[in-house]
Amino acid sequence: ETIQQNQKKKSSSEWYIQQRDIIKNNQMEIFKLNNLMNKIKNEIKSFNNRVEHAEERISELEKGVLK
Repeated sequence: ETIQQNQKKKSSSEWYIQQRDIIKNNQMEIFKLNNLMNKIKNEIKSFNNRVEHAEERISELEKGVLK
């Protein structure tokens, strides 16, 4: 092998390692974002449940007042 061929192999190998690291980092970011989205969904569901409960309670109170 010539020095140039050896450098090309090294550059190619380094490039693949760099790309692998980028993919790993992207996967980790996607995982974190997915977890964050699930937390947000759960918070929205919880909020909606509280609003629904409050609306039911208000309706019950209104029915009691209107009797």
